[in-house]
Amino acid sequence: MKKQFLSTLSVCGFSVITSHAVWAAPTTIASAPVAPVGTSQASASVFLPFVARVGDVAPLFNLPDSQGHSYGSRQQLGQRSLTLLLVGRNVTSAPVTSPAWPNYQEAIRALSRAASQRAEDDLATAVIFTNPQLLQTVAHDIGVLPNATALLDEKQTLQTVFGGSDDELTLVRIDRAGWVRGIETVADFASLESKMVPLVDFTSGVEVGKPAPNFSIQDTRGRWHQLAELRGRKNLLLTFFPKCFTGNCANHLSSIRDVQAQFDAQDTEVLAVSVDPAAGEHGQIAFAHKLGLKFPLIPDVNRNLSILYGAAYSPEQLASRMSFFVDKEGIVRWIDRQINVKTHGADVLAKMQQMKRDALPAS
Repeated sequence: MKKQFLSTLSVCGFSVITSHAVWAAPTTIASAPVAPVGTSQASASVFLPFVARVGDVAPLFNLPDSQGHSYGSRQQLGQRSLTLLLVGRNVTSAPVTSPAWPNYQEAIRALSRAASQRAEDDLATAVIFTNPQLLQTVAHDIGVLPNATALLDEKQTLQTVFGGSDDELTLVRIDRAGWVRGIETVADFASLESKMVPLVDFTSGVEVGKPAPNFSIQDTRGRWHQLAELRGRKNLLLTFFPKCFTGNCANHLSSIRDVQAQFDAQDTEVLAVSVDPAAGEHGQIAFAHKLGLKFPLIPDVNRNLSILYGAAYSPEQLASRMSFFVDKEGIVRWIDRQINVKTHGADVLAKMQQMKRDALPAS
C-alpha cells in the first residue's frame, strides 16, 4: 500500500512537495529550459508521481524534440498506447565512429520493424535521450518511423521516475488510458526487438465475464484504492458520473448513499468517479459533504480511470454515466450503461440478488 508523507523530495535537482492531507491536481516538475543543438529553447516538465510502478498512472511529461517543439504525453491519452525507450547517459556515450555505433543502427532497424508492426494498433513510440548532440544525430532516423519521435531529457527526470540506469536501456509501456503496464531494462540494442512485444490494451473494451482492468488511484482524502487488494475480500461497485453539483448526479449518488448499509453488509465497496477536482467550491469534497456521502469519490482529472473503463475517450471529455459491478475474483459481472439516477442503488442490489439466484444449482 502506498503512503505519502509531507516532505520535500529532490528529483534531478527539482524540489517536489508531497502531502498526505488532501489530494491535489498533478504537480509539475519543470526543468530549466533546454536548448537542443541549433534550435530555440523549449521547456521540459514532468508531472508527479515521483516514482512510477507498474499499475500506476504514468506521470505526464512535456519534452522538446530535435526542433525544440514540445511533445506532450497528455495528447496521447485516449488515442494511442505509448512506448518509451529511455536511453541511459552512458549507453550512447561512444562517438558515432566507434565500434559501438552499429549496435545503435540495429536498434533503429529493430524499432522500425516493431513500430511498423504496431502502427495499425495505435502505438506511439518516444525514444528519449539525455545528450542533445546525439538527439540531433538520430532524430531523422527515428522521426521517419510510424508514430515515433526522439525527445530530449537532459535532467534525466523520466529515468529517475521509472527507475532507469545510466548504463541501460529502459523500456516503459503505457496503455492508452495512461496506466503503466510494463517497465523493464534491456541489456543491449541487439535484444531490443524481442522486448517490443504487443501491449495488452485494456481500453479496447471492458466486458462482462472478463477480468476488470486493474488500477491504483487516490480518492479525495489521499487514500489509495487498488482493485487487486479487493480480490478475495470484497466486490466493487465502480460508478462514473459526469459532474458534481448537477441534479442527476446528485440523485445518482444519493440513491447509492441511501442503501449503503446494504452494500456494506454484502461485502461491496463503492467508488464514485468523475473528472471534477477534489478541492474547490464545486469540487468533489464539497459535493460529498453536501450530500452526506460516506463512500469515496475519485477525482479523475486526467481521465485515466474513465478512459480505462470506457467512460471517456479523451482527456477533454466528461465521464459518461455508467456502473461496473466487479466480483471478489476481479471479474466484471454486470455493466449498467442505462442508469436510472433515482433508483440506481436499489437496482444494483436487485441485480446482485438476481446473480446470486442464477448461481445456485438447479433443484
